[in-house]
Amino acid sequence: MKSLSQFLFVIIFILFLNRNVESSIFPIINNGVFDQYSSATSFVYSNKSSVPHTSPGDGKPYAGMNGYITINSEAFIPPSDNSGSGSGGSNSNGYSNEPYINFLLYRMNEVKYIGDVSGTVCCTLELSKSKQCEYGTVFIQNSNYTTDDTNKNYTLIMNHKTSTGDGGSDNTDGSHVYGITVVPKVQSFPIYITIPIDQTGLYSLIVTTCKPAATNIESPFTVDADLIFMNPYGYLTGDKYPFLYFNLILSAFYVGLFIMWAILFLKFKDTALRIQYWISLVILLGFLESLTNYFTLSSINKTGHFSNAGVFFVTFFGTLKSGFARSLVVLVSLGYGVMVPRLPKPTIIKLSVITVVYLLIKGAQNYVYNSPTQTNGTQISFIYLTLPVSVLDTVFYWWILTSLTEIMNNLQTKNQTAKLLMFRSFIWVLLGSAVCSFVILMAEIIVTWATSYEYSAQTSWIVEVSWGVSYFVVLVSICWIWKPNANNQKFAYSELADQDDDIRLESIDGLSHRGHKSSNNNNNNSGTRHDIIDNENTIESIDGQANTFTIQDEYEDQDLNDEKVEIADMFKNL
Repeated sequence: MKSLSQFLFVIIFILFLNRNVESSIFPIINNGVFDQYSSATSFVYSNKSSVPHTSPGDGKPYAGMNGYITINSEAFIPPSDNSGSGSGGSNSNGYSNEPYINFLLYRMNEVKYIGDVSGTVCCTLELSKSKQCEYGTVFIQNSNYTTDDTNKNYTLIMNHKTSTGDGGSDNTDGSHVYGITVVPKVQSFPIYITIPIDQTGLYSLIVTTCKPAATNIESPFTVDADLIFMNPYGYLTGDKYPFLYFNLILSAFYVGLFIMWAILFLKFKDTALRIQYWISLVILLGFLESLTNYFTLSSINKTGHFSNAGVFFVTFFGTLKSGFARSLVVLVSLGYGVMVPRLPKPTIIKLSVITVVYLLIKGAQNYVYNSPTQTNGTQISFIYLTLPVSVLDTVFYWWILTSLTEIMNNLQTKNQTAKLLMFRSFIWVLLGSAVCSFVILMAEIIVTWATSYEYSAQTSWIVEVSWGVSYFVVLVSICWIWKPNANNQKFAYSELADQDDDIRLESIDGLSHRGHKSSNNNNNNSGTRHDIIDNENTIESIDGQANTFTIQDEYEDQDLNDEKVEIADMFKNL
């Protein structure tokens, strides 16, 4: 179900917002090609929001740019040559320096205020003549212009819309659409611009040029800079911030689960089933994944950068957990460790191949998803990788369903009530997980289509957290159903029968106990004869079960022979 959800919404979310980029520092290189731009998007909380106001944000959210601008020598017109006769013309302030570098910051739900009715984003000569805007700047409807000429390297022409009247999520009117035009005074210079953010919302920051160079060269300037979004608590984007605490809490729950499981496992390690080793591995991988996610997000929040090591470990542990968790459910559904001691070799090969292929494709998809640098190529790759992952998930689900159906029919035919109840509980867990997945999917559809994209981005963490909680609940349920206990080996590979309120094991180990019990009751002659008859019938059942189950372990065969010798000696003593 999760793969289906990813497939339905991946195109929508990738086209409009790179939600997988947790960092709020976006390195860009813009070469000043006219009508082409570099952009970044992030969810930012205002200083009035209830999120923590801690370092490095210190309760002062902003958007800005920090970097270096270099003007091509062929395109640069220094201030001393201002004659207003350039092909680009001059604006109302008399600046004809070229080229212009434009920055645009806007809240996503206010994009309608950018550009004129024809969709033109930049202020043209015609619009500037009608006094609607200043030539070379970004056209923002009903905006006010101010000029800052205090910097020796550049002049800033700023225009912004002071009030939109919508109140915003913090019920505050303010400046939500900013246009900043940099008019260079020198050929190369550092630049640092910050714009305070006073409303919670989804913001985009764009770098472009609205006034092409008079020389019409292809790359009039180069902007090598970081586009920055700072939240009140740090650099982590707002729609990912809840995951910081969620992964910390989830890690604590995994620690608790692992401790309880380890206590039981060590207490009954001599009777542990092979499937319980797999469960231990999946618990450990779940803990490592959540802990790695927490430390990675915490590092991003403090520094603003997503390291390559963070990408690797988040991808590595997340992929291993997904792959081995699916293999675990398949093994449980095949009755491994409970119905059969070993899987047939063809089944092992098939499961291994499917798991390895899944790990490789899912690992590539996770790496693309977690990559801090998003391009059109990586986004398209993610879409293409989603399809084979969905197909493999379908294969896993179909295998699980058919295997459980076969086991349930087999147990009902043999009247194995105890095991039937165990597998029936497991089926109810899977059905409950499927229902929860369907509810989550429907909620995601409703939120996506019935609300604004900004609201969808703000609440997207709830859907992602729901998937994590659902997975953890299923894992806890499996741990409870297959928890280690003293009767593990008696229960494994054996036929169970109901007698009164007790479940009596008709296993080899159980035969040994019954034989000793009969020998201790030799004072009753008729009871002894009855026990001898029972034991003879039971020996026949042993041979029948040996034909039913192929046990390839040499030690298990040796134990079987020892038990038969022991029973034969017991009969001689009678």
